[in-house]
Amino acid sequence: MTDLRHAVETLIRDDGGAGPFPLEPCCRGLSRGLAAAAALKNRLYDKGALTVRRLACPVISVGNITVGGTGKTPMTMLLARHLKERGFRPLILSRGYGGRATDKGGVVSDGKTVLMDAAWAGDEPLMMAAALPGVPVVVGKDRSRMGRQALARFSPDVILLDDGFQHRKLHRDLDIVLFDACRPFGNGFALPRGPLREPVAALARAHLFVLTRADDPAESVRAFHARLEALGLPSAVLRTPVITCGHRPVLRGIIPADRTRMASAVSAPAEAVFAFSGIANNDDVKRSLDALGFTVAGCMAFPDHHPYSADDLAEIARRASAGGAHAFVTTDKDAARLGSAVLPLSLYVAGIDLAVTGNDEHLIDRIINRAGLAAR
Repeated sequence: MTDLRHAVETLIRDDGGAGPFPLEPCCRGLSRGLAAAAALKNRLYDKGALTVRRLACPVISVGNITVGGTGKTPMTMLLARHLKERGFRPLILSRGYGGRATDKGGVVSDGKTVLMDAAWAGDEPLMMAAALPGVPVVVGKDRSRMGRQALARFSPDVILLDDGFQHRKLHRDLDIVLFDACRPFGNGFALPRGPLREPVAALARAHLFVLTRADDPAESVRAFHARLEALGLPSAVLRTPVITCGHRPVLRGIIPADRTRMASAVSAPAEAVFAFSGIANNDDVKRSLDALGFTVAGCMAFPDHHPYSADDLAEIARRASAGGAHAFVTTDKDAARLGSAVLPLSLYVAGIDLAVTGNDEHLIDRIINRAGLAAR
């Protein structure tokens, strides 16, 4: 099963050329079916045949049209911090992918105390809860029901819907869609042949586009618009405002081998480290670690949201020892999934922050105005 998953993930990331038979034609056929089903669902919502529920406060969705690491979670965190600094009471509402609480729903953080671990919350909600004191985080696949419960309990004046673009059951006042500027639509196929979660025509619903990894903002926007035109999207989509962001690797801290609380770390160690990660774009981890100054003696990659077993950790430790590593390094998302697991060496934790090209305040002003929030 692991080998099959790896083969499908390779197809999703490739350039769309012919893959191994019969896997590639099978995935191609399935992708046509998924795209047709998503298009039908969208038509039913557009015609009012499926019910859209409203909450009693503005809802801002942060999502994407592809699977993979476009930066949804860092963007959600950036917005939460800025809105809180402006005097708003934001609350984050997430499905809680991979967590046991997703079916029934639950409170990951009440804004004061983190109440779940990664097994229940999912890794990304737990990471947000730990990093955002004062911001409640709630999970559940029925986000309309959980949103109503959150309003009754926490009285937020704005809800941030994490990974919400495809969740049309809940009305949103602002739809923000993120793209990787390097490959905004991947190979152009829907899942499981490519990374698209629905047809690109769905972008007509969006109010704001955000290009991440936009190292050359002007060229990134030009290339993005050219791609939209080539896809034959209507002029209204081409007029959607575009914000550009860069990914900024950051060192969150270091967790001692005895698993006491994470301490601050100013810089990467001089000694070699062993890296491991289970995120959507594991290849990006090595580039981030290079940028932070780490010397990587070896690495292991796992699927996105991978739950680390005792055997996994034993193999990681074995390879680190064989490579002469003096410490481990992983992402903040992976660290959330490790929980209280004990490792034989200290663990450095790295992450990604989004840096808006130009002025973060300009972005927040635009969001406040478009979402109908009263300026504060």
